[in-house]
Amino acid sequence: MRHRYFFSAFVLAVLLSLDHAGPALAAKAIEARIEQNGKVILKGVYTGGDGADAAEIWADLGLAWLKALQEIPADPSDSQQATLTGEIRIVVSWGRNPIASAQVDKLRLVRVSGKSDQWQIPRAEVERTAEAAGLQLPTPVRLHGGWIAGIIGVCVLLGGLVWLVVRYLRKHQISQKEI
Repeated sequence: MRHRYFFSAFVLAVLLSLDHAGPALAAKAIEARIEQNGKVILKGVYTGGDGADAAEIWADLGLAWLKALQEIPADPSDSQQATLTGEIRIVVSWGRNPIASAQVDKLRLVRVSGKSDQWQIPRAEVERTAEAAGLQLPTPVRLHGGWIAGIIGVCVLLGGLVWLVVRYLRKHQISQKEI
């Protein structure tokens, strides 16, 4: 009889933790391109939240793998980095709709590991160019309370399953001894 109460409490805990896990988020494809002296030299796509504003989308710019459309000369001191100079324009857009752009005279890039024609914008450059685009980047979010509740719910679920299996095995061993 007690296991029924435990199981009911267990199901209730799981349902409550799932309720606090937060809404499912949709994503949209964001195009990023970098122009040097009026010519597109790097292009890539990354995902942005469907309801994200320009600053949130720009904050994720460092996640984009940008494919070189022409040779990008690496820095002489480090072949994994490149510095673009001149009239540099960074544009992020969703389909044909521009979201934000920045004009700078210098942009540092890092090569994607193992990819000779793929580059990324380091976090410090994302922050610097956001300022040039007139955007205030959001503060990075740590673990959301809903995720913590979800993790607790999974732990409770696993603990309850282990308890039920152990209880069944103990009961089964006792009945085998009595026979």
